[in-house]
Amino acid sequence: GKMNLFVHIQAETRAEWGLVEKLVRKMSSVDLVVEKIEIRYSRTVDTIRINDLYIRDNTTTISQSEETNIGNERETFLIRSNMIKEEEMVEKRIQDILNFALKEIKQFGASKVEITRWNPFNTNHTLDALVLPRGNG
Repeated sequence: GKMNLFVHIQAETRAEWGLVEKLVRKMSSVDLVVEKIEIRYSRTVDTIRINDLYIRDNTTTISQSEETNIGNERETFLIRSNMIKEEEMVEKRIQDILNFALKEIKQFGASKVEITRWNPFNTNHTLDALVLPRGNG
């Protein structure tokens, strides 16, 4: 199956009003939806604002799973070839999103901007959080 590409942008900026609002507005104009925002502040003389934006890209879809059971070598080669092409496309799109964000963030005195892929459907911690009743108490 396919799903949207999700990315996480972390930007360290001066503590000023308007950054998040401007980014949300600009990103929505190019089909980037800000799903979640987290803001923290440093405890230094020059206050640094750490902005975490979790974004869904409505223009890019990616494969949900990289693991596929294939019977013959030709099909395996085609799937690997398609995965490599998809990965190249994703890397280019992530770079495009970063360049777009940098253009908007630079006026807020960004000292650091990073972008990574984000999986909002990560359930690795779910089993750890479950409290299952035991027969022996």
